[in-house]
Amino acid sequence: MMDKFEHVDVLASLEAIMHQNTAHYQSDFEIDKDIIRRSAASQDPEDKNLLWMSRPAGTYCFRERDVFLQGTYATNTWRFYGEQTRDKVLAYAVELTGTKGDTVRGNLYELDYQEYFAHVLKEALPIAYARLTFADGHDRDFYYDEYKAKRSRIEYDHGSIKSAAFSPRSDGELQGVLEREHREREKLPSGNIKDHIRQLSDQKVLAEAQRLLAELQKSPEPNSPNQIHFMAQISQEFLLLADSREQERLSNMLPYKSMFFSGLKDQQGLFALISKNENRSKPLRQKKPSVKKQLKAAPSASRPHKKQEMDR
Repeated sequence: MMDKFEHVDVLASLEAIMHQNTAHYQSDFEIDKDIIRRSAASQDPEDKNLLWMSRPAGTYCFRERDVFLQGTYATNTWRFYGEQTRDKVLAYAVELTGTKGDTVRGNLYELDYQEYFAHVLKEALPIAYARLTFADGHDRDFYYDEYKAKRSRIEYDHGSIKSAAFSPRSDGELQGVLEREHREREKLPSGNIKDHIRQLSDQKVLAEAQRLLAELQKSPEPNSPNQIHFMAQISQEFLLLADSREQERLSNMLPYKSMFFSGLKDQQGLFALISKNENRSKPLRQKKPSVKKQLKAAPSASRPHKKQEMDR
């Protein structure tokens, strides 16, 4: 189930999400922050709605309008990571509502990336026109086909192109598409952004625990250099993303009494090792629910009312 997160600190929330999934090229987010800040300061309503994604190796942020136009860099990027890679992508629609000091406020809407990129391909409209801004500051409109076929000639005649803005044959049709997107997002249930980030952390730790368990159970014979331990390497991506508490949770999930984490001579990285005599068929240890969750799940008759607690 996807959620919406309303009235959040947009930059802080997206950065926290990024740190759960983007191990490499985190500097991409500096570009995203500039885009978001410029969009928040813009007077153009179309700049207030963005689409953002976090990948294991980088992030992207685009105007939603540009993603719903066929053939743009924005659309092609969303399509590429849906069709050509198996990267885990976290995706969100971003609605900017204002600023308070250096803080950008807004709403985030969680997206199922695989479903959403296919939806974008279905709904995106063909480009009909290109408005080009040249180095001398002048703007000129061209048919999109002419722009694609004769870009070099256009630059020869008018100077280098500073920027290009694209539009469909009917702006009203595009506005209709975007309004439908906004109406559908509003139907999402409200969530808590801090809980959401904790869930992403739990998913990250669980995925690494499952991978390590499979690796430790796969080898028929001890595979450590001294042949007295089974071992599996902890992924570099997990180590780049995980803090000390998450590494401890990873250790606690693996069910082996003899297990320890260690580096190995002449090998890079960190390894999980267990004794060759350990029963390797054990399942992962399940995380115990918090007291708060247990109370929430308990029958209402067994839970003290707030008033009763205050009267004591």
